Amino acid sequence: MAGPSVVIGHRDREHHGLIVGMGDRHLDRPHPEPVGMTEGRAEQIDGWFAAAGDLDVRPADPSPSGSHGFHDRFLPGEPGGQPPGRMGEPERVLALMGREAPIGESRVFVEDCRDPGDVGEIDSHSHDAHEPTLAMSGGRRMPAVDYRCSGRQRRTVCVPRAGPGGPSLYDETVQRVLSAEASAELDASSSTPVDILMDRAGLAVALTAVDMGAAYGRRVVVLAGPGNNGGDGYVAAVYLARRGVAVTVVADAEPRSAPAIAAARRAVETGARMVGTTDEPPSADLLIDALFGGGFHGDLHPRYENWIRFDGPILAVDVPSGLNASTGDAGVRCFTADRTITFHALKTGHLVGEGPRHCGAVEVADIGLEGGDADFWIVEEADAPRPVRKRTSHKWSVGSVMVVGGSPGMTGAAWLAARSALRSGAGAVAIATNEASAGIYGLLAPELLTPEVGGGENWSPDDAVQLVEAAERYDVLVVGPGLGEGHGDFVRTVLERRQGAMLVDADALNALSDIGALELRTAPTIITPHGGEFSRLTGVTPEPSAAQRLADATGAVVLLKGPVTFIAARGVPLTASVSGGPELATIGTGDVLAGVTAALWARGLDPVSAARSGAFWHGRSAHALGEAGSITADRLAEEVARWVT
Repeated sequence: MAGPSVVIGHRDREHHGLIVGMGDRHLDRPHPEPVGMTEGRAEQIDGWFAAAGDLDVRPADPSPSGSHGFHDRFLPGEPGGQPPGRMGEPERVLALMGREAPIGESRVFVEDCRDPGDVGEIDSHSHDAHEPTLAMSGGRRMPAVDYRCSGRQRRTVCVPRAGPGGPSLYDETVQRVLSAEASAELDASSSTPVDILMDRAGLAVALTAVDMGAAYGRRVVVLAGPGNNGGDGYVAAVYLARRGVAVTVVADAEPRSAPAIAAARRAVETGARMVGTTDEPPSADLLIDALFGGGFHGDLHPRYENWIRFDGPILAVDVPSGLNASTGDAGVRCFTADRTITFHALKTGHLVGEGPRHCGAVEVADIGLEGGDADFWIVEEADAPRPVRKRTSHKWSVGSVMVVGGSPGMTGAAWLAARSALRSGAGAVAIATNEASAGIYGLLAPELLTPEVGGGENWSPDDAVQLVEAAERYDVLVVGPGLGEGHGDFVRTVLERRQGAMLVDADALNALSDIGALELRTAPTIITPHGGEFSRLTGVTPEPSAAQRLADATGAVVLLKGPVTFIAARGVPLTASVSGGPELATIGTGDVLAGVTAALWARGLDPVSAARSGAFWHGRSAHALGEAGSITADRLAEEVARWVT
């Protein structure tokens, strides 16, 4: 998938307008497509030039005077001709960016380098023509991919998608997630020279460091390893030193590759202080961990013990040293970063195992690579549809859900699942419960149907037959929330006899000793285990690959809940939702997810789309709610309605 395009412009001092150009990031296109911007204005704010207003990105009329292979266009209403600032020093512009259309509040700072070498105003040095320009997006800085059109350079950057609720922990414009091995293969097969890739990566590191406070006069220590990860660190040192940062590079070993050796030489020439290996990190305001990259395996040497305990913010390059980028396993010693800047795509280890704890906030920089064999894919908003009601709809045509559970002492679980299903757009929702709990729901939730199934406090196989008959009218049957222990025969009978859609959650999964009943089932099924339930059901560690194997074996859609939620299905690429976060570690939120997913399924989505959409909007709702205060499951059930209906 091509990355987004970015509006690039410089300010016309006399007319307060922007001259702009936009193109995608494919390096095989020699000339970006020209565009125009309308209804915008530019003004100077604290030394930065800002474009404000409603900007419309659209194709521009080609300019007959465009002699550089790239056509500029003035804002409507401005005189044509050569802008007064054209031959002067470049200026920074805040502009709205666009893909196929403008995107809300997403903004990007862009430094337009019209002539290589004249960026002294920004960096107090001459840019080499091969060095990407500086760029910053939405408070998160990314490297630019450069175009050179007959001596003129134009830049595009990959920026995060804007959306309700603010950004999540991970940049959601990144679709694929690669293993360390796949990432290494991609690097090796790239037609772009290593020194250019390294320069782009190092620039991304430097810009992230600036965002973390690496300003003029501040002290930054770069711990550089012998490989290309260390080379990225040397390049970052170059850019930071040029900005007046006091940079010390601790070279853990001599750089091995020619690009890394050249970058180390440039760092020294630029003014970075180079020292040899030491067991104690120098005093600094920021530590950049460029020791080992995604190819690291095993345990870090004990001499890094004090480095790991660095008293200050840590920025990791690619992955924190000591973390396995493919498995997320952390060795005996592993850096714990405040932020991690990686390149092209997230690595599997960022999302699984100990990765989330050690990586901090992960940012992805586009350095011009394409493709790669994905371990799995990130669920984006486009992958999370929300059905729309027709004008002729009635309560039974827009989806109906029956929830089975709510044993004494656990009535809240079934209530949360049912209430979430109703709030998420299902037209009719029932809680099928036993005699002991039916009266409670009648008082607690008058908007819910409450048919009684069975007597006493426990469910029997005979009750299962009665339940299946009562559930025939309902599009989706949810079994498990608050069901209670000791209901193995009941759950197996329901799985066998229910021929319609069924979502199996919580105690219903715990009631199964193995996956046999799921393997025998032929009707559409979603199961929603958390890690403990998954292990009890399968006897294996709850990993993404294990979720895929379970889906392949049973034919069920597996929604494996966790810090990152994985959705696996037979014959479908493995996906992961990263829209949520630690705010979901609250009792009852899993019951809400069951209700949301069941409602989306009942409203017409296929089971895979319902699982992806449920996980995505459940996480997005929790993220938005968490920004406003603490999260409880009942509040989440209300909040999710704002996102899925």
